[in-house]
Amino acid sequence: MKYSHLFHHYKPLSDDDTEDYLAHQTWYQALLGGLLFRVRIYRHGYHLAPKHFKPKIIIESLCILLLSFCAFYYQSALFLYQFAVMFFINASSGLIAVWGLHHDCDEIGRTERNPIVNALTFNLFYHAEHHLFPAVPTDNLPKLAKRLDKVAPHFSKNSVVPTLQDIFGNKNDTCPIRQLFA
Repeated sequence: MKYSHLFHHYKPLSDDDTEDYLAHQTWYQALLGGLLFRVRIYRHGYHLAPKHFKPKIIIESLCILLLSFCAFYYQSALFLYQFAVMFFINASSGLIAVWGLHHDCDEIGRTERNPIVNALTFNLFYHAEHHLFPAVPTDNLPKLAKRLDKVAPHFSKNSVVPTLQDIFGNKNDTCPIRQLFA
């Protein structure tokens, strides 16, 4: 996933960007596409990875397949539960982590200021900050967001999770990054 994600930062929302292909779909296509999202990322990362890294990717993929097989073969409730939860999370990542952050947006994507949502997503929804400053560790993204809000408050206008005002009132359909260059 590392090499696929680095490519995503290099060419976001391009036709070659495997991580963002679901951003160009409808929400239900992104939800269905999430079922194969992880496979596409692994395959893309494998092709981008240096030769010495490819055995590690193969071993990791085989371990995932082996654990999945064991869950069904041994009918262990714990393994089956773990498989079901991980399958659901991976399947929904296309909708949540791709479509929700990049749909109808430019390369930077959306951001979120709700502290509860950010705690539940391990700061994943500080996405505009992540794209602007990819070397900043996830733990420091809330601090970066506060600093950005002081100099560019319009970044926080296009949130990942819609508010009631977005749904029923004055909806802002544009990405805040576009306003920087207006």
